[in-house]
Amino acid sequence: MKRVFALLLALAVVFSLTACGKAKAPEKAKKAFADTFSSPEEFYRAVEKRNVNSVSDALDNTAGLADKMFSLNSDNAVQGSLTVSVGKDITDLLAEYVGQDMSWLKNAGLTFTLDRTHKDMTGAKATVQLNGTDLVNMDGLYVKDSHMAYIQMPEFSKQYAGVDVEQLLDDYYWENGYDQTYALLYSLVYGDDGQLQAIMGAMPDSETVSKLIDRYTEIVLKDLKDVKQGSEKVTANGVTCTYTTLTAEMDKDSLMTILKDVTEAAAKDEDIKTIICNLAEASGEDGDQVYESFKEELLNADLTIDEDVNIVMVVYVNDQGDVKGRDIQIKVADEDPVTVRFIYAEKDGKFGTDFLMESSEATMTVTGGGTRKDGHIKGTADADFTVNGDAHKLGTFEIDGDTKDNRFVGEISFTPSQELLDEVLADADLPSFLEDMVRNAKISFTNRSTKDHLDMTIAIKSGSSELISLRFECQETSPMSLSVPSDYLSPEKWAETIDQNGLVTLLGSLQDAGVPMSFFSEMGDLF
Repeated sequence: MKRVFALLLALAVVFSLTACGKAKAPEKAKKAFADTFSSPEEFYRAVEKRNVNSVSDALDNTAGLADKMFSLNSDNAVQGSLTVSVGKDITDLLAEYVGQDMSWLKNAGLTFTLDRTHKDMTGAKATVQLNGTDLVNMDGLYVKDSHMAYIQMPEFSKQYAGVDVEQLLDDYYWENGYDQTYALLYSLVYGDDGQLQAIMGAMPDSETVSKLIDRYTEIVLKDLKDVKQGSEKVTANGVTCTYTTLTAEMDKDSLMTILKDVTEAAAKDEDIKTIICNLAEASGEDGDQVYESFKEELLNADLTIDEDVNIVMVVYVNDQGDVKGRDIQIKVADEDPVTVRFIYAEKDGKFGTDFLMESSEATMTVTGGGTRKDGHIKGTADADFTVNGDAHKLGTFEIDGDTKDNRFVGEISFTPSQELLDEVLADADLPSFLEDMVRNAKISFTNRSTKDHLDMTIAIKSGSSELISLRFECQETSPMSLSVPSDYLSPEKWAETIDQNGLVTLLGSLQDAGVPMSFFSEMGDLF
Protein backbone atom coordinates (compact mmCIF):
# COMPACT_ATOMS: atom_id res chain seq x y z
CA MET A 1 0.00 0.00 0.00
CA LYS A 2 2.81 2.38 0.91
CA ARG A 3 4.55 1.63 -2.38
CA VAL A 4 1.41 2.67 -4.26
CA PHE A 5 1.08 5.72 -2.03
CA ALA A 6 4.66 6.69 -2.82
CA LEU A 7 4.06 6.47 -6.55
CA LEU A 8 0.81 8.43 -6.34
CA LEU A 9 2.55 11.07 -4.25
CA ALA A 10 5.35 11.34 -6.77
CA LEU A 11 2.91 11.70 -9.62
CA ALA A 12 0.87 14.30 -7.74
CA VAL A 13 3.92 16.44 -7.02
CA VAL A 14 5.32 16.19 -10.52
CA PHE A 15 2.16 16.46 -12.60
CA SER A 16 0.94 19.45 -10.64
CA LEU A 17 3.70 21.24 -12.52
CA THR A 18 3.51 19.59 -15.93
CA ALA A 19 1.35 21.96 -17.98
CA CYS A 20 3.31 23.76 -20.66
CA GLY A 21 1.72 27.16 -20.80
CA LYS A 22 2.61 30.57 -22.12
CA ALA A 23 2.43 33.38 -19.59
CA LYS A 24 3.20 37.04 -19.98
CA ALA A 25 6.84 37.41 -19.05
CA PRO A 26 7.80 40.15 -16.61
CA GLU A 27 10.49 42.57 -17.66
CA LYS A 28 13.17 40.95 -15.53
CA ALA A 29 12.68 37.57 -17.26
CA LYS A 30 13.53 39.18 -20.60
CA LYS A 31 17.03 40.04 -19.39
CA ALA A 32 19.96 37.67 -19.41
CA PHE A 33 19.31 34.86 -16.95
CA ALA A 34 22.66 35.26 -15.23
CA ASP A 35 21.93 38.93 -14.50
CA THR A 36 18.37 38.33 -13.31
CA PHE A 37 18.46 35.37 -10.94
CA SER A 38 20.98 34.71 -8.22
CA SER A 39 20.72 30.93 -8.57
CA PRO A 40 19.17 28.21 -10.72
CA GLU A 41 16.75 27.50 -7.85
CA GLU A 42 15.49 31.10 -7.88
CA PHE A 43 15.00 31.08 -11.63
CA TYR A 44 13.29 27.68 -11.54
CA ARG A 45 10.85 28.82 -8.85
CA ALA A 46 9.98 31.98 -10.79
CA VAL A 47 9.33 30.00 -13.99
CA GLU A 48 7.16 27.37 -12.29
CA LYS A 49 5.09 29.90 -10.34
CA ARG A 50 4.26 31.87 -13.49
CA ASN A 51 3.46 28.67 -15.36
CA VAL A 52 1.14 27.39 -12.63
CA ASN A 53 -0.63 30.76 -12.53
CA SER A 54 -1.32 30.61 -16.27
CA VAL A 55 -2.83 27.13 -15.85
CA SER A 56 -5.02 28.28 -12.94
CA ASP A 57 -6.26 31.19 -15.09
CA ALA A 58 -7.28 28.75 -17.82
CA LEU A 59 -9.07 26.50 -15.29
CA ASP A 60 -10.86 29.50 -13.80
CA ASN A 61 -12.06 30.50 -17.27
CA THR A 62 -13.34 26.97 -17.93
CA ALA A 63 -15.10 26.89 -14.55
CA GLY A 64 -16.73 30.22 -15.38
CA LEU A 65 -18.17 28.84 -18.61
CA ALA A 66 -19.44 25.74 -16.80
CA ASP A 67 -21.05 27.96 -14.18
CA LYS A 68 -22.97 29.82 -16.88
CA MET A 69 -24.10 26.52 -18.34
CA PHE A 70 -25.63 25.25 -15.10
CA SER A 71 -26.45 28.64 -13.53
CA LEU A 72 -25.41 27.43 -10.09
CA ASN A 73 -23.84 30.64 -8.83
CA SER A 74 -25.73 33.13 -10.93
CA ASP A 75 -28.57 35.54 -10.25
CA ASN A 76 -29.71 35.00 -13.82
CA ALA A 77 -31.42 32.15 -15.61
CA VAL A 78 -29.86 30.46 -18.65
CA GLN A 79 -31.11 30.12 -22.18
CA GLY A 80 -29.74 27.89 -24.86
CA SER A 81 -30.31 25.49 -27.68
CA LEU A 82 -29.46 21.95 -28.68
CA THR A 83 -29.47 21.22 -32.40
CA VAL A 84 -28.88 17.96 -34.25
CA SER A 85 -28.09 18.40 -37.96
CA VAL A 86 -27.86 15.59 -40.51
CA GLY A 87 -26.23 15.43 -43.94
CA LYS A 88 -27.30 13.86 -47.21
CA ASP A 89 -25.61 10.52 -46.49
CA ILE A 90 -27.66 10.11 -43.32
CA THR A 91 -30.95 11.16 -44.94
CA ASP A 92 -30.28 8.68 -47.76
CA LEU A 93 -29.69 6.00 -45.13
CA LEU A 94 -32.94 6.94 -43.36
CA ALA A 95 -34.82 6.92 -46.67
CA GLU A 96 -33.70 3.35 -47.29
CA TYR A 97 -34.84 2.37 -43.81
CA VAL A 98 -38.32 4.02 -43.84
CA GLY A 99 -38.94 3.68 -47.57
CA GLN A 100 -39.60 7.40 -47.99
CA ASP A 101 -37.71 10.39 -49.34
CA MET A 102 -36.02 12.07 -46.36
CA SER A 103 -34.07 14.78 -48.18
CA TRP A 104 -36.28 17.38 -46.51
CA LEU A 105 -34.75 16.60 -43.09
CA LYS A 106 -31.98 19.06 -42.28
CA ASN A 107 -32.00 19.48 -38.52
CA ALA A 108 -34.07 19.12 -35.38
CA GLY A 109 -33.59 20.99 -32.18
CA LEU A 110 -34.72 22.33 -28.88
CA THR A 111 -34.44 25.87 -27.55
CA PHE A 112 -34.87 26.31 -23.82
CA THR A 113 -34.82 28.66 -20.86
CA LEU A 114 -34.10 27.25 -17.41
CA ASP A 115 -34.59 29.32 -14.27
CA ARG A 116 -33.35 27.96 -10.93
CA THR A 117 -32.92 31.36 -9.28
CA HIS A 118 -36.19 31.16 -7.32
CA LYS A 119 -35.96 29.59 -3.88
CA ASP A 120 -38.83 27.12 -4.07
CA MET A 121 -39.58 26.83 -7.78
CA THR A 122 -37.81 25.80 -10.96
CA GLY A 123 -39.20 27.11 -14.22
CA ALA A 124 -38.55 26.07 -17.79
CA LYS A 125 -39.64 27.00 -21.28
CA ALA A 126 -38.84 24.95 -24.35
CA THR A 127 -39.60 25.00 -28.06
CA VAL A 128 -39.25 21.99 -30.35
CA GLN A 129 -38.01 22.92 -33.81
CA LEU A 130 -37.64 21.19 -37.16
CA ASN A 131 -35.49 22.71 -39.89
CA GLY A 132 -35.53 25.98 -37.94
CA THR A 133 -39.35 26.11 -37.75
CA ASP A 134 -41.06 26.19 -34.34
CA LEU A 135 -43.40 23.23 -33.86
CA VAL A 136 -44.45 23.03 -30.22
CA ASN A 137 -43.92 25.25 -27.18
CA MET A 138 -43.91 24.00 -23.60
CA ASP A 139 -44.02 25.85 -20.28
CA GLY A 140 -43.04 23.93 -17.17
CA LEU A 141 -42.89 24.57 -13.43
CA TYR A 142 -41.77 22.39 -10.53
CA VAL A 143 -42.69 23.39 -6.97
CA LYS A 144 -40.38 21.87 -4.41
CA ASP A 145 -42.57 22.00 -1.29
CA SER A 146 -45.61 20.33 -2.87
CA HIS A 147 -43.62 18.15 -5.32
CA MET A 148 -46.05 19.24 -8.03
CA ALA A 149 -45.03 19.62 -11.67
CA TYR A 150 -47.13 21.69 -14.08
CA ILE A 151 -46.90 21.61 -17.88
CA GLN A 152 -48.68 23.67 -20.51
CA MET A 153 -48.55 23.31 -24.31
CA PRO A 154 -50.39 26.43 -25.55
CA GLU A 155 -50.72 25.23 -29.14
CA PHE A 156 -52.90 22.35 -27.95
CA SER A 157 -54.58 23.62 -24.79
CA LYS A 158 -54.65 26.70 -22.60
CA GLN A 159 -55.02 24.46 -19.54
CA TYR A 160 -52.17 23.25 -17.34
CA ALA A 161 -51.62 19.56 -16.66
CA GLY A 162 -50.53 18.91 -13.08
CA VAL A 163 -48.67 15.87 -11.82
CA ASP A 164 -47.91 14.86 -8.24
CA VAL A 165 -44.31 13.76 -8.72
CA GLU A 166 -44.13 12.28 -5.22
CA GLN A 167 -47.09 9.99 -6.00
CA LEU A 168 -45.53 8.98 -9.32
CA LEU A 169 -42.34 8.07 -7.47
CA ASP A 170 -44.28 5.97 -4.96
CA ASP A 171 -46.10 4.18 -7.79
CA TYR A 172 -42.79 3.45 -9.50
CA TYR A 173 -41.38 2.02 -6.28
CA TRP A 174 -44.27 -0.40 -5.79
CA GLU A 175 -44.08 -1.52 -9.42
CA ASN A 176 -40.29 -1.73 -9.86
CA GLY A 177 -38.70 -1.64 -6.42
CA TYR A 178 -35.57 0.27 -5.50
CA ASP A 179 -33.25 0.39 -8.50
CA GLN A 180 -30.88 2.90 -10.11
CA THR A 181 -33.72 4.67 -11.92
CA TYR A 182 -35.64 5.04 -8.68
CA ALA A 183 -32.52 6.37 -6.91
CA LEU A 184 -32.05 8.99 -9.62
CA LEU A 185 -35.70 10.04 -9.57
CA TYR A 186 -35.64 10.17 -5.77
CA SER A 187 -32.65 12.53 -5.77
CA LEU A 188 -34.37 14.77 -8.32
CA VAL A 189 -37.63 14.91 -6.34
CA TYR A 190 -36.22 15.22 -2.84
CA GLY A 191 -32.84 16.78 -3.59
CA ASP A 192 -32.37 20.15 -1.96
CA ASP A 193 -31.66 22.73 -4.65
CA GLY A 194 -31.27 25.32 -1.90
CA GLN A 195 -28.57 23.17 -0.30
CA LEU A 196 -26.88 22.72 -3.67
CA GLN A 197 -26.91 26.47 -4.14
CA ALA A 198 -25.46 26.87 -0.64
CA ILE A 199 -22.71 24.34 -1.31
CA MET A 200 -21.78 26.00 -4.58
CA GLY A 201 -21.85 29.38 -2.83
CA ALA A 202 -19.47 28.01 -0.18
CA MET A 203 -16.90 27.03 -2.80
CA PRO A 204 -13.83 29.30 -2.78
CA ASP A 205 -13.70 32.13 -5.28
CA SER A 206 -11.01 32.36 -7.96
CA GLU A 207 -8.92 34.77 -5.90
CA THR A 208 -8.75 32.32 -2.98
CA VAL A 209 -7.93 29.43 -5.29
CA SER A 210 -5.12 31.46 -6.87
CA LYS A 211 -3.73 32.27 -3.43
CA LEU A 212 -3.78 28.61 -2.44
CA ILE A 213 -2.09 27.57 -5.67
CA ASP A 214 0.62 30.19 -5.17
CA ARG A 215 1.09 29.24 -1.52
CA TYR A 216 1.52 25.50 -2.02
CA THR A 217 3.51 25.86 -5.22
CA GLU A 218 5.92 27.98 -3.16
CA ILE A 219 6.14 25.27 -0.48
CA VAL A 220 6.85 22.50 -3.00
CA LEU A 221 9.42 24.57 -4.88
CA LYS A 222 11.15 25.65 -1.66
CA ASP A 223 11.94 22.02 -0.88
CA LEU A 224 13.52 21.34 -4.28
CA LYS A 225 17.26 21.76 -3.82
CA ASP A 226 20.29 21.58 -6.08
CA VAL A 227 18.55 22.62 -9.30
CA LYS A 228 20.98 22.42 -12.20
CA GLN A 229 20.86 24.93 -15.04
CA GLY A 230 22.11 24.18 -18.53
CA SER A 231 21.30 24.49 -22.22
CA GLU A 232 20.04 21.97 -24.76
CA LYS A 233 19.19 21.99 -28.45
CA VAL A 234 15.91 20.12 -29.07
CA THR A 235 14.08 19.20 -32.26
CA ALA A 236 10.37 18.49 -32.70
CA ASN A 237 8.96 17.71 -36.14
CA GLY A 238 11.91 19.35 -37.88
CA VAL A 239 11.81 22.57 -35.81
CA THR A 240 14.96 23.10 -33.74
CA CYS A 241 15.29 25.39 -30.72
CA THR A 242 17.85 25.93 -28.03
CA TYR A 243 16.31 26.12 -24.58
CA THR A 244 17.59 26.70 -21.09
CA THR A 245 17.23 23.49 -19.07
CA LEU A 246 16.43 23.40 -15.36
CA THR A 247 16.85 19.96 -13.80
CA ALA A 248 15.30 19.08 -10.45
CA GLU A 249 15.58 15.72 -8.70
CA MET A 250 13.38 14.30 -5.96
CA ASP A 251 14.10 11.17 -3.94
CA LYS A 252 12.25 9.49 -1.09
CA ASP A 253 13.59 11.88 1.53
CA SER A 254 12.78 15.04 -0.43
CA LEU A 255 9.27 13.78 -1.21
CA MET A 256 8.69 13.08 2.48
CA THR A 257 9.93 16.59 3.29
CA ILE A 258 7.55 18.09 0.73
CA LEU A 259 4.65 16.04 2.11
CA LYS A 260 5.50 17.02 5.70
CA ASP A 261 5.74 20.73 4.89
CA VAL A 262 2.53 20.71 2.85
CA THR A 263 0.69 18.87 5.63
CA GLU A 264 1.89 21.23 8.35
CA ALA A 265 1.00 24.28 6.26
CA ALA A 266 -2.46 22.91 5.45
CA ALA A 267 -3.14 22.26 9.15
CA LYS A 268 -2.51 25.94 9.91
CA ASP A 269 -4.06 27.40 6.75
CA GLU A 270 -6.95 29.74 7.59
CA ASP A 271 -8.18 29.71 3.99
CA ILE A 272 -8.49 25.91 4.05
CA LYS A 273 -10.23 26.10 7.44
CA THR A 274 -12.73 28.62 6.06
CA ILE A 275 -13.44 26.49 2.98
CA ILE A 276 -13.98 23.29 5.01
CA CYS A 277 -16.19 25.03 7.59
CA ASN A 278 -18.29 26.77 4.94
CA LEU A 279 -18.81 23.58 2.91
CA ALA A 280 -19.65 21.56 6.02
CA GLU A 281 -22.18 24.12 7.27
CA ALA A 282 -23.74 24.38 3.80
CA SER A 283 -24.22 20.59 3.99
CA GLY A 284 -25.91 20.88 7.38
CA GLU A 285 -22.93 19.76 9.50
CA ASP A 286 -20.96 21.42 12.29
CA GLY A 287 -18.16 23.24 10.46
CA ASP A 288 -15.79 23.46 13.44
CA GLN A 289 -16.22 19.78 14.22
CA VAL A 290 -15.61 18.72 10.63
CA TYR A 291 -12.52 20.92 10.44
CA GLU A 292 -11.08 19.56 13.70
CA SER A 293 -11.53 16.00 12.41
CA PHE A 294 -9.82 16.96 9.16
CA LYS A 295 -6.96 18.59 11.04
CA GLU A 296 -6.52 15.63 13.38
CA GLU A 297 -6.39 13.14 10.51
CA LEU A 298 -3.98 15.36 8.63
CA LEU A 299 -1.54 15.73 11.53
CA ASN A 300 -1.72 12.04 12.48
CA ALA A 301 -1.30 10.73 8.93
CA ASP A 302 1.56 8.31 8.32
CA LEU A 303 3.89 10.18 5.95
CA THR A 304 6.44 7.39 5.71
CA ILE A 305 7.53 6.23 2.25
CA ASP A 306 9.15 2.81 2.62
CA GLU A 307 10.36 2.16 -0.91
CA ASP A 308 12.89 4.15 -2.86
CA VAL A 309 11.41 6.72 -5.21
CA ASN A 310 13.39 8.83 -7.62
CA ILE A 311 12.01 11.50 -9.93
CA VAL A 312 14.15 13.53 -12.29
CA MET A 313 12.47 16.37 -14.16
CA VAL A 314 14.04 18.54 -16.82
CA VAL A 315 12.13 21.73 -17.63
CA TYR A 316 12.81 23.46 -20.98
CA VAL A 317 12.49 27.26 -20.91
CA ASN A 318 12.75 29.80 -23.74
CA ASP A 319 14.36 33.25 -23.54
CA GLN A 320 11.10 34.82 -22.28
CA GLY A 321 10.80 32.42 -19.36
CA ASP A 322 7.99 30.32 -20.89
CA VAL A 323 7.97 26.58 -20.23
CA LYS A 324 8.29 24.79 -23.58
CA GLY A 325 8.74 21.21 -22.48
CA ARG A 326 9.37 18.67 -19.75
CA ASP A 327 11.23 15.40 -19.50
CA ILE A 328 10.15 13.39 -16.45
CA GLN A 329 11.70 10.10 -15.34
CA ILE A 330 9.88 8.27 -12.51
CA LYS A 331 11.51 5.27 -10.81
CA VAL A 332 9.92 3.37 -7.92
CA ALA A 333 12.02 0.76 -6.09
CA ASP A 334 13.05 -2.09 -8.43
CA GLU A 335 10.34 -1.45 -11.00
CA ASP A 336 11.02 -0.32 -14.53
CA PRO A 337 11.06 3.47 -14.96
CA VAL A 338 8.22 5.50 -16.48
CA THR A 339 9.09 8.33 -18.86
CA VAL A 340 6.92 11.29 -19.82
CA ARG A 341 8.36 13.78 -22.30
CA PHE A 342 6.82 16.78 -24.01
CA ILE A 343 8.62 19.25 -26.24
CA TYR A 344 7.16 22.25 -28.07
CA ALA A 345 9.55 23.97 -30.50
CA GLU A 346 8.64 27.17 -32.36
CA LYS A 347 10.71 29.20 -34.80
CA ASP A 348 9.97 31.56 -37.70
CA GLY A 349 6.21 30.95 -37.52
CA LYS A 350 6.54 27.16 -37.51
CA PHE A 351 6.12 24.80 -34.57
CA GLY A 352 6.71 21.17 -33.78
CA THR A 353 5.43 19.10 -30.89
CA ASP A 354 6.64 15.78 -29.56
CA PHE A 355 4.90 13.87 -26.75
CA LEU A 356 6.08 10.53 -25.34
CA MET A 357 4.74 8.37 -22.51
CA GLU A 358 6.75 5.21 -22.08
CA SER A 359 6.85 2.25 -19.72
CA SER A 360 8.42 -1.18 -20.04
CA GLU A 361 5.26 -2.58 -21.66
CA ALA A 362 3.74 0.27 -23.66
CA THR A 363 4.64 3.50 -25.42
CA MET A 364 2.39 6.25 -26.69
CA THR A 365 3.60 9.06 -28.92
CA VAL A 366 1.96 12.12 -30.46
CA THR A 367 4.17 13.91 -32.97
CA GLY A 368 3.35 16.75 -35.31
CA GLY A 369 3.60 20.42 -36.13
CA GLY A 370 2.32 23.31 -38.17
CA THR A 371 2.24 27.09 -38.26
CA ARG A 372 1.48 29.72 -35.65
CA LYS A 373 1.15 33.43 -36.35
CA ASP A 374 -0.62 36.25 -34.52
CA GLY A 375 -2.31 33.79 -32.18
CA HIS A 376 -3.63 31.57 -34.99
CA ILE A 377 -2.46 27.97 -34.85
CA LYS A 378 -2.82 25.32 -37.55
CA GLY A 379 -1.23 21.90 -37.68
CA THR A 380 -1.46 18.12 -37.52
CA ALA A 381 -0.14 15.40 -35.21
CA ASP A 382 0.02 11.62 -35.53
CA ALA A 383 -0.78 9.38 -32.56
CA ASP A 384 0.89 5.96 -32.27
CA PHE A 385 0.77 3.24 -29.65
CA THR A 386 3.18 0.36 -29.05
CA VAL A 387 2.41 -2.49 -26.67
CA ASN A 388 4.70 -5.49 -26.07
CA GLY A 389 6.70 -4.54 -29.14
CA ASP A 390 3.72 -4.33 -31.53
CA ALA A 391 3.32 -0.85 -33.06
CA HIS A 392 -0.10 0.53 -33.93
CA LYS A 393 -1.07 3.79 -35.62
CA LEU A 394 -4.08 5.29 -33.88
CA GLY A 395 -4.81 8.23 -36.15
CA THR A 396 -4.18 11.88 -36.89
CA PHE A 397 -5.21 15.01 -35.00
CA GLU A 398 -5.76 18.33 -36.77
CA ILE A 399 -5.99 21.73 -35.13
CA ASP A 400 -7.04 25.04 -36.65
CA GLY A 401 -7.97 28.01 -34.50
CA ASP A 402 -6.97 30.89 -32.26
CA THR A 403 -5.77 31.07 -28.68
CA LYS A 404 -7.43 33.88 -26.73
CA ASP A 405 -7.44 34.58 -23.00
CA ASN A 406 -6.31 31.03 -22.14
CA ARG A 407 -9.05 29.61 -24.39
CA PHE A 408 -8.83 27.82 -27.71
CA VAL A 409 -11.42 28.94 -30.28
CA GLY A 410 -11.48 26.82 -33.40
CA GLU A 411 -11.62 23.17 -34.49
CA ILE A 412 -9.81 20.06 -33.31
CA SER A 413 -10.46 16.87 -35.28
CA PHE A 414 -9.36 13.24 -35.17
CA THR A 415 -9.14 10.90 -38.16
CA PRO A 416 -8.71 7.24 -37.14
CA SER A 417 -6.14 5.19 -38.99
CA GLN A 418 -7.17 2.42 -41.36
CA GLU A 419 -5.41 0.00 -39.02
CA LEU A 420 -7.64 1.11 -36.16
CA LEU A 421 -10.72 0.93 -38.41
CA ASP A 422 -9.73 -2.60 -39.48
CA GLU A 423 -9.89 -3.61 -35.82
CA VAL A 424 -13.25 -1.90 -35.31
CA LEU A 425 -14.82 -3.32 -38.49
CA ALA A 426 -13.30 -6.80 -38.26
CA ASP A 427 -16.45 -8.46 -36.92
CA ALA A 428 -18.98 -6.01 -38.35
CA ASP A 429 -21.12 -7.13 -41.26
CA LEU A 430 -21.94 -3.79 -42.90
CA PRO A 431 -23.15 -2.98 -46.42
CA SER A 432 -20.28 -1.76 -48.59
CA PHE A 433 -21.56 1.83 -48.81
CA LEU A 434 -21.86 2.01 -45.00
CA GLU A 435 -18.39 0.53 -44.50
CA ASP A 436 -16.98 3.13 -46.91
CA MET A 437 -18.72 5.82 -44.89
CA VAL A 438 -17.10 4.55 -41.67
CA ARG A 439 -13.67 4.20 -43.27
CA ASN A 440 -13.75 7.86 -44.26
CA ALA A 441 -15.02 9.02 -40.90
CA LYS A 442 -13.55 11.94 -38.97
CA ILE A 443 -14.64 13.28 -35.57
CA SER A 444 -14.36 16.99 -34.91
CA PHE A 445 -14.87 19.32 -31.97
CA THR A 446 -15.46 23.02 -32.66
CA ASN A 447 -15.44 25.68 -29.98
CA ARG A 448 -16.85 29.11 -30.82
CA SER A 449 -17.35 30.16 -27.20
CA THR A 450 -16.72 33.63 -25.89
CA LYS A 451 -16.33 34.70 -22.29
CA ASP A 452 -20.10 34.91 -21.80
CA HIS A 453 -21.45 32.48 -24.39
CA LEU A 454 -20.95 28.73 -24.68
CA ASP A 455 -21.03 27.49 -28.28
CA MET A 456 -19.67 24.00 -28.96
CA THR A 457 -20.21 21.46 -31.72
CA ILE A 458 -19.30 17.80 -32.04
CA ALA A 459 -19.56 16.44 -35.58
CA ILE A 460 -18.91 13.21 -37.44
CA LYS A 461 -17.84 13.64 -41.04
CA SER A 462 -17.12 11.26 -43.89
CA GLY A 463 -14.65 12.72 -46.33
CA SER A 464 -15.80 16.26 -47.04
CA SER A 465 -19.43 15.51 -46.10
CA GLU A 466 -20.85 16.07 -42.63
CA LEU A 467 -22.87 13.06 -41.47
CA ILE A 468 -24.28 14.35 -38.21
CA SER A 469 -23.50 17.11 -35.74
CA LEU A 470 -24.61 18.12 -32.27
CA ARG A 471 -24.39 21.83 -31.38
CA PHE A 472 -24.94 23.21 -27.89
CA GLU A 473 -25.25 26.89 -27.03
CA CYS A 474 -25.91 28.50 -23.67
CA GLN A 475 -25.76 31.93 -22.06
CA GLU A 476 -27.29 33.89 -19.19
CA THR A 477 -30.66 35.60 -19.46
CA SER A 478 -33.04 37.44 -17.13
CA PRO A 479 -34.99 35.42 -14.52
CA MET A 480 -38.49 34.32 -15.45
CA SER A 481 -41.65 35.47 -13.68
CA LEU A 482 -42.98 32.28 -12.06
CA SER A 483 -46.29 31.58 -10.36
CA VAL A 484 -48.21 28.44 -9.45
CA PRO A 485 -51.24 27.89 -11.75
CA SER A 486 -54.53 28.59 -10.00
CA ASP A 487 -56.17 25.73 -11.87
CA TYR A 488 -54.86 22.52 -13.39
CA LEU A 489 -56.09 19.17 -14.67
CA SER A 490 -54.87 15.61 -14.43
CA PRO A 491 -53.02 14.44 -17.54
CA GLU A 492 -56.04 12.37 -18.55
CA LYS A 493 -58.44 15.30 -18.20
CA TRP A 494 -55.93 17.62 -19.88
CA ALA A 495 -55.81 15.33 -22.93
CA GLU A 496 -59.56 15.76 -23.31
CA THR A 497 -59.12 19.55 -23.61
CA ILE A 498 -56.77 19.35 -26.59
CA ASP A 499 -58.08 21.52 -29.39
CA GLN A 500 -58.14 19.56 -32.64
CA ASN A 501 -57.17 22.77 -34.39
CA GLY A 502 -53.87 22.44 -32.53
CA LEU A 503 -53.12 19.22 -34.40
CA VAL A 504 -53.99 20.92 -37.68
CA THR A 505 -51.69 23.79 -36.74
CA LEU A 506 -48.91 21.28 -35.96
CA LEU A 507 -49.32 19.64 -39.36
CA GLY A 508 -49.15 23.06 -40.99
CA SER A 509 -45.95 23.83 -39.09
CA LEU A 510 -44.47 20.52 -40.22
CA GLN A 511 -45.28 21.45 -43.80
CA ASP A 512 -43.68 24.86 -43.26
CA ALA A 513 -40.59 22.99 -42.05
CA GLY A 514 -40.43 21.20 -45.40
CA VAL A 515 -42.07 17.87 -44.61
CA PRO A 516 -43.88 16.78 -47.81
CA MET A 517 -47.53 15.74 -47.81
CA SER A 518 -46.52 12.37 -49.24
CA PHE A 519 -44.68 11.66 -46.01
CA PHE A 520 -47.90 12.21 -44.02
CA SER A 521 -49.93 9.98 -46.30
CA GLU A 522 -47.45 7.11 -46.11
CA MET A 523 -46.79 7.54 -42.39
CA GLY A 524 -50.38 8.39 -41.54
CA ASP A 525 -50.63 5.77 -38.80
CA LEU A 526 -48.25 7.83 -36.75
CA PHE A 527 -50.52 10.93 -36.77
